[in-house]
Amino acid sequence: MDHSYCNCSNKIWIIWTVEMDITIFQDKKQHVLIKATHLNNQPIFLTIVYAKCTKNHRRELCNDLKEMANNIQGI
Repeated sequence: MDHSYCNCSNKIWIIWTVEMDITIFQDKKQHVLIKATHLNNQPIFLTIVYAKCTKNHRRELCNDLKEMANNIQGI
């Protein structure tokens, strides 16, 4: 692989080849939002999740994902 990224909590690792163009839009403790484009194809948005186990932490993740979903159209 040619490139890599590790999120702020060091729990999510993203590794990709040179054919991919990756833009990191949001880096949180439990998720990372990226835009991935392969060569000249349409970009796709991906949210990679590493959820914590406690109820409160999962609630925090859910709230973050809802807020992100409301704002993603502006990206």
